[in-house]
Amino acid sequence: MNTDKCLELDGSTKCISSTKDIRSEIKCNHSTEILVIGTSAAGISAAYWLRKSGRKVILAGTAMPHQSGSGRITANIANPITCSYYDMSDRIGVKKAAKVLKSYKNALEWTASVIRQEAIQCGYKEVKSYLFPCADEDDSRMDKEYATARSLRLPVKMLHSIPSCKTAENKKCLQLSRQSQFDAASFLNGLLKAFIEQGGVFFDHSNVEKISDQGADINGYFIQSDHIVLACDMLINKLPQFSARLNMQKTYRIGVKIPKGTISFGFWSETRPLYSQLVSGPNHNAVVEALDSQYDLLTAEALYDTSARYAPETEKREQRMEKLALWTKMHFPSFTAADCKWSGEIMRPCDLLPLIGRSSAGGNIFIVKGSAVNEISDGALGALIIKDLINGKRNSCEKLYDPSRTPLRKAEEDTSEIRRASLDKARKWLAWDISTASDLPDEEGRIITAGDDKIAAYRDKSGKLHLYEGTCPHSGMDLEWTCNKKSDKFSKTYATLSIL
Repeated sequence: MNTDKCLELDGSTKCISSTKDIRSEIKCNHSTEILVIGTSAAGISAAYWLRKSGRKVILAGTAMPHQSGSGRITANIANPITCSYYDMSDRIGVKKAAKVLKSYKNALEWTASVIRQEAIQCGYKEVKSYLFPCADEDDSRMDKEYATARSLRLPVKMLHSIPSCKTAENKKCLQLSRQSQFDAASFLNGLLKAFIEQGGVFFDHSNVEKISDQGADINGYFIQSDHIVLACDMLINKLPQFSARLNMQKTYRIGVKIPKGTISFGFWSETRPLYSQLVSGPNHNAVVEALDSQYDLLTAEALYDTSARYAPETEKREQRMEKLALWTKMHFPSFTAADCKWSGEIMRPCDLLPLIGRSSAGGNIFIVKGSAVNEISDGALGALIIKDLINGKRNSCEKLYDPSRTPLRKAEEDTSEIRRASLDKARKWLAWDISTASDLPDEEGRIITAGDDKIAAYRDKSGKLHLYEGTCPHSGMDLEWTCNKKSDKFSKTYATLSIL
């Protein structure tokens, strides 16, 4: 049984599993069968499952799960309701869509069984989810969604009002049952403890310096490995063979404490045609979950596609937060004002399916790259497929999620929009006046101003100047330069950007 303690985040309290006794840093060279890099949901799930199959596994990550992005979300193990069933079937075909949903169902069942077997205290429960049309779509959209969902044999029911949405009583929506909800940090910490108890090795504070088919250099030491699993978004996003397959999205979230029992636990998600996402506005979704003995937590999200033709950069962060608050108030009248706000940028595969498999044909490096929207379910799905591939077993979904798959025509169209947006940003950066950084010493940084923009400038030890946007994408606040020096045998200087 796991020991629980409380972690305070943004003024709210979350229950997580104690991990004080499993922290460890790499202090020498190692050799293993499988090296998993990343304490994401995918990384921990893959490490657990591979160790369970009898393999010698080392898991290396930069942070504990509750400190990483995976630990700061609520786990929504559900059918991928954040996209349209109708559009998904249209894009990839009914047979492939059915296979996608079956694979997610398997991931859901696997996660539930692990929680039971390992006695992980994470507040697991089954809830309902609701899919409804966005404001500029009529009910005919839901008729298409319902017909598609039925053809895919989903446990779906058509309702003529959206539960808990008082201002949308006459709108059709789809209700899906047996969706699962639990606290991500507690689940991942429990899974990590189970991995270690089974003989797995975990190193945190791991700075990956180089990766090859022989292993990886981490914190100045070398870990030799027969197989490597990359489950770290920061590393995967930088790989040129995958960057063109990823779409950047901006997410804005607000949370509010509501009296216990005001709204039933569950998920609410808009369905919006893909072309509409690129033209008119964001997708919205909401989650109601348990918080403490007195309150529940209502979280609402607006997800913007940064490749959109409506020039999203013209809107400031606070404007989008205000629009999200209005949407939340319209759908959930009990909402008054946000207790916390959060925003950020996420990378998502262009065709909305995770990238799972070998990074190159016949290679021994595997990747798992899903969507932050479905991170827990994508992580579980990736673990099941990677486990089979490394153990030499065929998996019926390996071609469906193969990272080297040829993008669909519509996905290529989406990618052209991303490239156009990236080019616009590049032109903007080229127009910056960076003369004030000309005297910047090596291995030093500075915040400089160029017109209305703030730029974070850093010159590395070779004299090369690096430029970054000087505003935090999560909080919208300006950055300042801080330099933290650590004296170790490599005499390295660790420079970071921190929020003012």
